[in-house]
Amino acid sequence: MSRMALSQFLKGVGLDEWDVVGDPKLVPGQSPGQRAVEPKWEGRRLTDGEFVQKSLEENQFWLRIMMEHALFLRLGLPPDATRLINQAKRFEQAFEKQLERSFSIPAEPEPLRSLNDDSLFLTGQMVLYKQRVLSRVLTGTVRGFNFPLLLEHVRREAIYFFRTLQRVRARVERPLDDDIIEENVFFLRIMADHAKFVAHLLDPTEKELIRQASALGQEFDVLAAQARNLDFEPRSNHVLRAQLTVFKGSTLNLRSFKEQATKLVQASQIRSVIDPRLASHITREAAKFLSIIDQLEERSDRETAQGGVSVGPATIVSGQPVTITYKGLLAGAGDRTVYLHVGYGENGRDWSGVTDLEMKRAGDGWKVTFQTQEASKLNFCFKDDAGNWDSNSGRNWSYDMYSGAAVEAPATHH
Repeated sequence: MSRMALSQFLKGVGLDEWDVVGDPKLVPGQSPGQRAVEPKWEGRRLTDGEFVQKSLEENQFWLRIMMEHALFLRLGLPPDATRLINQAKRFEQAFEKQLERSFSIPAEPEPLRSLNDDSLFLTGQMVLYKQRVLSRVLTGTVRGFNFPLLLEHVRREAIYFFRTLQRVRARVERPLDDDIIEENVFFLRIMADHAKFVAHLLDPTEKELIRQASALGQEFDVLAAQARNLDFEPRSNHVLRAQLTVFKGSTLNLRSFKEQATKLVQASQIRSVIDPRLASHITREAAKFLSIIDQLEERSDRETAQGGVSVGPATIVSGQPVTITYKGLLAGAGDRTVYLHVGYGENGRDWSGVTDLEMKRAGDGWKVTFQTQEASKLNFCFKDDAGNWDSNSGRNWSYDMYSGAAVEAPATHH
């Protein structure tokens, strides 16, 4: 479905003309009717292949989730809320069409840009719908069986999908430490909500399962608070990696609980009002979270294997700023200062423009941003003020640089 087709398809939904980027709850200070400025994302630029993979991965997972949200909200609405029920049906059908499109579209950048744009438009409208239902439930104008927490929960997930697609469209991968914190803050809260939903949808006679689900909800509330606290502490790769291990272990246990509960619900072996489709839905979201943790662990291991050195942007443009972060052998230098020893030209020969740049402490590493010279290669190594060197076992670090006229400079790390 193109955006024009989606607009026609949703014409009967009757939502406001302004889309989600005009929602003041999503863009602070933005009034209805105003179009928000696209966020300025910071991080590594995605390659074409990464863009294609990420676009398909996010659309194929979250479009199904959005379609099922529309189904669950519709089933929980009272019979007299005919307008909201009809709107939910339209969304269910629209997301189903968009999901089918995501599996048939050519795996190429241009068609996927169009898919992302249309998914953004549709998801933006869905956020507004969920907000509308939530507001009416909270004011008592609509009753039914949708918990307010469920409505808040599905709205948060739609906003997450919206923001994720915006970042994919901008072709940006967040810095690793930001990604670890933000993904875990979001998903640990989602996992806590799931456990609470299960506890409250079980029959009161299922005391042991209710106890287990309630305990899991409390555990994930604590883990979510721990993830939020990481944002206020010095960022250490060791600490972040250790926390990932903790979060992964707990989520594996929660997924096992969900899988068992799903089997029992499907076989009608427990008393509950849990729809089997909802049980499957929350189990798949736990699997999604685990796959994200796996990806973050792989990125962390990859950075460690690269000698604790990261360079941004991924495409270095001569004459433009570059940021180098170092967490290698000299990173734990105590009171000593670490310097970037940098030069230009072919690595292994005499470098030109050689200089030493003082680096600044950044968590458990060091960071410096500087303007590159006009050259084809950037070379560097590290030293401290005690005369210790890290030259990558004599190989140094060497990166190609490109003319600013030949490539568009992507976003840099800050």
